[in-house]
Amino acid sequence: PPGAPDASRVTAGTYTVEKTHTQIQWTVNHFGFNDYFGLFGNATGTLVLETVFTNGDAQAKLIDLFAMRKGGRLHPRRRLLRIVEGVRGRMPMQVRFSPRFDFGEVKPWIQSRSPTRHCAVGSNKGLVLAGDVPLQLHDEHDLLAAFDVGAGERRHLALQFVEPEHAAGAI
Repeated sequence: PPGAPDASRVTAGTYTVEKTHTQIQWTVNHFGFNDYFGLFGNATGTLVLETVFTNGDAQAKLIDLFAMRKGGRLHPRRRLLRIVEGVRGRMPMQVRFSPRFDFGEVKPWIQSRSPTRHCAVGSNKGLVLAGDVPLQLHDEHDLLAAFDVGAGERRHLALQFVEPEHAAGAI
């Protein structure tokens, strides 16, 4: 039937979406206990990913994008931005930052410069995580936060790859 999922009918290639009539919905069953639903709305063909989360009457939008700048082809910023925006109600959100280096072999050393700025270093690689969400160290190698976002409010996180020796000055 029309609209029925059938992976065998999808062929490889480049597709153009008609943005006023396109949206992607998804469902995930969490260990047989809860069903989570989401919506990829902004299907414009950009490299911005928007995911909408709904919990009862509350709704929030998660926006992920790579920060670009003039001259970025030669000197990329190497920064991923994540924005959580409240759409309606108050949406409870959680963040868990669990960086692993060298294909998951190396758990990093995490240094907190402030509640909203952290450096993770492992092997010969580094990441800096900064924003307006206070994160707390958990089990030595992870950062956690729980917060609510209301309609019209935004929370921001920026993740940047750095050489370990330059981690202190990044972002």
